[in-house]
Amino acid sequence: MPAALPHAEQHPASLPSASPAALAVALEPQETLKQYLARMERETLEELCTTLPSTYAIAERLGISQSSVVRRLQRYGIKVTK
Repeated sequence: MPAALPHAEQHPASLPSASPAALAVALEPQETLKQYLARMERETLEELCTTLPSTYAIAERLGISQSSVVRRLQRYGIKVTK
C-alpha cells in the first residue's frame, strides 16, 4: 500500500494552495507537460537558491539527495546565491 500523502495543514509551506484550475492556467500555450514540469523545477530551484544557504539545505527542503540538487542546478545553469 502506498504511503499516505501529507495533508496541507501538516506541511502548509510545502504544498501549493492553488486550485487545479489555477494550476492549469500556469501552463503556457503550446507547452507540453514535460516542458511545464521542467519550468516549475527550474523556478523552484532558482527561488530556493536565493533563500537557502547551500545545496544541502535545498536537498533537505526538497526531500532529495544533495547530489541530485547539484545535477539539477548544473542542468539549468543555476548557482546558489545566498
